[in-house]
Amino acid sequence: MFAPVLRVTKALKPQTAALSATLVFAGIAGGAYSYRIYNRFVREYQTHVRQKIGVLDSLNNSNTVRTLVNPHNHVTMGDSCSTILTTLPEQETPSDEVILSALVKGFFSGPVFMPERIALRLIGLRFVTFEGLEPTAQPIWKTSQLSSTQLPMKTAILWGCFQIANIELSNSKDGDNRSVVDIVFGTDREQFAGCHRFSVKRVEENSLTQKQPAQFQVQVESIICNPTVNKPISISFLGGFHKVYANLLFRDAVAEAMHRLSLSSA
Repeated sequence: MFAPVLRVTKALKPQTAALSATLVFAGIAGGAYSYRIYNRFVREYQTHVRQKIGVLDSLNNSNTVRTLVNPHNHVTMGDSCSTILTTLPEQETPSDEVILSALVKGFFSGPVFMPERIALRLIGLRFVTFEGLEPTAQPIWKTSQLSSTQLPMKTAILWGCFQIANIELSNSKDGDNRSVVDIVFGTDREQFAGCHRFSVKRVEENSLTQKQPAQFQVQVESIICNPTVNKPISISFLGGFHKVYANLLFRDAVAEAMHRLSLSSA
């Protein structure tokens, strides 16, 4: 999840890259920032997160990956974070779009992404480009442009580095009733591209005769590859940082859903 920033930094002048790096690391290291993160996840929104290497076949075989991110079926790297959220008794079940909207807003507007968000906004450039995915929606540069109940429009670009590539909202109550939002980053014209997939799947439906708590599996999967050369992305030296950062970003997304929709963590 940190890889877009690495790509941006390499493309910039040394002075600008130094400023961006300073902003990012100063934000992460700041005492007030660290306390805010601790307070949010340890005291307010304690969540059991399952984190693992690899992504679902549904993402690997998706149109987003096959036609945009990895059209030549090159080697990929991926991981995912997931948890179960539950509605309160007698609570009206939120729609999949509302849950996904809260997840996306929390991911990009929370305190964890803040240093990266500030750096990208100061740079103010577009770094995400994919053939056949030209932006037609208004670009998003402010957290106030993200809604907790409505997803951004398809092709919208977030902070110059991420683009909404696909939205699928499931109406099915049987089988794989998974609703997804795919957000791509990088470019298919160079040596780095990837996708974040936000998904929600109903684990348990409300009873038809009595309102019972409904459960949802919420998940963020991330996949990256070199779309032009069939070789692995060399980021192993940052693996430990990525694991922690990915976990915290996911917790920010979940915290927003829990706060906005009065959901609890199973």
